[in-house]
Order: sequence, then C-alpha cells, then structure tokens
Amino acid sequence: MYGVNKLCCEHLGRYYAEHYQLLDRGESPTPIDFRCVRYPGLISPHTAPSGGTSDYGPLMLHAAAKGNEAVCFVPEDAQLPFMLMADAIDATLALAQAEQPSQRVYNVASFAPTAGEIAAAVAKHFEGFQPRYDIHPGRARIVASWPGDVDRSTAARDLGVQTHRDFAEVLRDDLLPPVREMYGSPLMGETQPRVRFGDYTITRELPESPIARRLLAIEPGGRDAKVLHLFPIRPDDAQVAVLRRAVDNIRMIDNRHVLPVEKLLLGIVHQPCAVTPYTGHQDGLIDLESLLAEKGGHMEPGEADRLLRQVLDGLDAAHEKLVHHGAVRARDVLVDRRGSATIEMLGVARTLEGLRGFSTEVQRDEIRSVVELGFTCLTGHDAATVSLPASKLVRRLDPAWDAFFAQGLDPINGFDTAAQAIEALPSASFDREPEVQRPARPGLLTGFRRTGGPLAVDLAGLELQSPIILAAGTAGYADEILDVLPPRVLGAVTSKSITAQPREGHPTWRMVPLRGGMLNAIGLANTGIDRFAEHVASTHDLARHAVRLIGSVAGDTIDGYVRVVAEMDGLEGVDAVELNVSCPNVHGGADFGVDPEALADLVAATREALPS
Repeated sequence: MYGVNKLCCEHLGRYYAEHYQLLDRGESPTPIDFRCVRYPGLISPHTAPSGGTSDYGPLMLHAAAKGNEAVCFVPEDAQLPFMLMADAIDATLALAQAEQPSQRVYNVASFAPTAGEIAAAVAKHFEGFQPRYDIHPGRARIVASWPGDVDRSTAARDLGVQTHRDFAEVLRDDLLPPVREMYGSPLMGETQPRVRFGDYTITRELPESPIARRLLAIEPGGRDAKVLHLFPIRPDDAQVAVLRRAVDNIRMIDNRHVLPVEKLLLGIVHQPCAVTPYTGHQDGLIDLESLLAEKGGHMEPGEADRLLRQVLDGLDAAHEKLVHHGAVRARDVLVDRRGSATIEMLGVARTLEGLRGFSTEVQRDEIRSVVELGFTCLTGHDAATVSLPASKLVRRLDPAWDAFFAQGLDPINGFDTAAQAIEALPSASFDREPEVQRPARPGLLTGFRRTGGPLAVDLAGLELQSPIILAAGTAGYADEILDVLPPRVLGAVTSKSITAQPREGHPTWRMVPLRGGMLNAIGLANTGIDRFAEHVASTHDLARHAVRLIGSVAGDTIDGYVRVVAEMDGLEGVDAVELNVSCPNVHGGADFGVDPEALADLVAATREALPS
C-alpha cells in the first residue's frame, strides 16, 4: 500500500499539472507546477536504523559498531539502490530550484550494492565481523519485488545531482566516523581509543550545561554510556573541596528524579569531573528547554502534570536532606528516552557560589520556581508577564489548574513544601481515596479476599492495595510505569520476562501497530538476571508507593528457570515470581506450557528453589 499510495500521488500530480481544467483555461499555463523525487533507501549517519525493510545494510553497520552479532534478513544477493540523507536533500532542493526540468518525476540514488557487498565492506573496518543470514521470507520477497537499481542519468543531467558514488568511499568517509562516535567503537587497526579521560573513552562533545563542560563517554569495559561533567576549577583550587561537598549532598538524595553522581574524579593535572548516567539518545541529551522548543513552546496538560510531579518529587527528596538547589530552570531539567525528568547537578551551582544553610524561605522560592516552570510548559507563556489564568490561555483546561497556579505563584501564601504542591496537582485526585465508599457487589473479584482499604485484596497471601496487576511486558523493568500512572491505582506490576543470560530478542521489525492496539514478537529481549538485580537494587521505587513487584521468569531449561527464580527470591523488592511458560514467538517458548508433565516438573523444581 505504501508504494501504491506513492504512485497514486504521482498520477494525481501529473493530472492536476497537465489536465485539470484544461478546457476552461485554454492556452493559459498550468496553475500547478508538480515536481516529484523518487527516493531510494535513505541512510543517515546520525540516526540508528529503525528496522524498515530496506534497513538491512544500516543494521549490519550499527551491529558491527556495537560489537553485536549482525542478523541479515535478506539473502546475500539482495540488491536495492541507496542514498545518503544529505544527498537526497540536495537532490530535492535542486529539483525545486530547477527552472525548466524536462520531466516531472525523477529517480535518484547514489549506489546499489548487494547485501553481501555491504557486509564485505563493513568487515574491512571491523575485525571478525560476519553477519548471520536469517532470511525472513516475507521481507525478502518484498525486497526481491523492488528494482535492484534505477536509471538516474536524467537527474544527473537535468539537476546536476551526484548520482554515482562509490559505496566503499561513502562508508569510509561519511558513515563510519559518526557511527563509530555514536558507540565509541575503534576501527580495525586502532589499538588505542582516540580520546580518553582517565579510564573513560570519549565519544563526543555534548552541549555545555550552565556550570560544566559535558562529554559523552563509554565506561571501562564498554558497557554503558556516561556523561563526564568537567568543572572549570583548577585541581589545586580550594573550590575542589566545595565541589566535593556539593556532590556528597547529591549522593545523600536517593530519588529517581535527581540525577545521581556515580563518581567524582579528582586528579593533580585535570579538572575535577563528575560522572553521571547518560539519559539521552543517539542525538544527544534532551533538556526541558530544548524539549519545549521541539514541541512549539508548550505541552499537553497531562505531560505538564507529570513533569511537575516528577520535578517536585525530586525537590521534595532534596529538602528532606536539607539541600537547596536554587530556582529551577528549564535547562536544569533533563528528560530521558521514557519521558522521565531529572534535576541535573542539584544544588552544585548554589554550593559553588558559597551559599550554604537551609531556610524555609528559600524552600518556598524553589517550589514557586517549579510552579512558574509548569505554567510556561502548559501555556507557553512566562507567568511573570501574563496576568490571565491558565484556563484563558489553554482551551478546555481543567479549572483545577487555575487553583494550583493561584496558590503556587503566590509569594506569600504559596506552597510550603513540595509534597503539598504535588497534592494540589490536578492529577492528585486520582491518588485520593473517595470520601464515600460503596460496598462491593457480591461475586466480584472471585478468588480474592478483601483486606483493608476500599480496593485492597489478598492474593495467595500477597496483600495488594488494588486488584489491578500490570502484565509482564507492559511496564518494562517495572518502575518505569511510575512516570505514566498514579501509583496508587496499582496493586502490583509484573516485570518483563527475565532470563538467566541477556537476550537481544528478535531483530526489528517486531511491533506492528493496529487500529485497536498492536501485535508484537519481541522475542524475550531482556538484560538478564544479573543486570535486573542491579536495577532493582539501585532504582526500584515501587515499594515507596505500596506497589508490589512480581518478577516474570523465562527460560528454555528447568535449570535456567531455577537459577533466575533463586536469584529473584534473594532480591529485596521482588515480592513474587511468575513463570512465563507460553511465549510462542521464540523457539521452544511454549514447550512447558503445552506439556502438563513438563510443566509439573518445572513448577516442582522452582518451588524447591523458594525456601518459603
């Protein structure tokens, strides 16, 4: 249908340009100048492939750069024309600026290597690289139905477009440098990384923060990306001790919306450097200022509410530890790939300025600055320069917002604590128990026994504050859901299924959107039990909201299940385990689920692994 629609647009364009109202206009020129470019497969050196049918080439390159196995879903002799994104843009502009093109539709492309030729070219730069050809019949058939190359001579003649480039040169000069920089991977023959800071490999410079230079780096062992914050302080300056105190303050605050400082690197020759997790994506870090610019200056009410809740939650945790940040600005807030906000370098600038001590007046000012930020996010206007209520600036806005801003922006009668401000948010009504509780209808929640609270239940000895349990796979590694739903509506969250060893799952595509939802075949992609245990120990935040965590376990052998169950039993924060015995989209994924005897053996073995 994609190709049918494109061809239909071409025919419509020709019709309106050459035949529309032809009898009425007589000899008058056509009122429509229709021009069209037929793009080949487009490759961007700065964006990771998303799994489209023509992405088998870029997928191989990115897998090689990451040091992962490359899986090619088309045969070695599959061939399609390709072009760099920048060259495609040049071709489009050239057609738009051409005075009298000889035709309305042009083919453009730069090279047309086979899948095998792409693999061979990539292998010249990454030692030991060899793709595994796992042919997908449907996608291979689609690729085979497309032309292996196109006639691009007319575009070269009429538009002056460079339509013949050597793929090996394009790979070497245009694709490899940014892709290598993206993942920090050395090329073949490089025995030492190009740039290092201590034990960290620098991959690229990031935009500076208000107080430090930022570098994107790979930690020792090449496992995770980090951000190095280099402060403009001499190693022998007395300010180093002040910075150490500021970092110690951050380390006291255990909150998911305060960016943690994992290390403070101090030396006798280099500037002091704080190491934090990397929360961005392949294009870099995203702070609230840049996010608002991308969104046209404002957010939807639900987004603004969630942002305020998260930033206020981080600020509340800081105030509990008697730590001030100062006025919170859009550049101070980072937004990660899941839309979760964190305050970056909380309180460091204030401490370096020599401001110490804690006061309720400063606390109230900080909270008011967050409310001002929320007003801007919601309305696109500065609260200090606008006298109208938010409901007059945003159509069909819940009047509860006006009450929230009326109190939050009041310098005298504003919120005393961040927790008080969170309670005043429009979404907080979801968290409050109703004043009048209706008796439950008989027969509801069969198999559950009610305990305290209007919706609390007992499930096989596990007390839940609500009968709502999110199924495995709907909330990632579980605590991500706290950024999306009010936690008190949930009784428990089930993690995605965890295996003994990490699994990458199926290659993309693996999700297909439908009108009523989606189909997926993820293939049990997960980090493995060791990384999951680290995640639960460091970031698990469900218990604070009385939400239970159920660990989902998958495997292809009884021993594999037993190992993961035993590991989960020892994790503080995991309240129960479930066995995933029916994953039909991986080989052997449903073997236990369809064999009653094998299932009985599995359940018996896993029960033995649980001492209780």
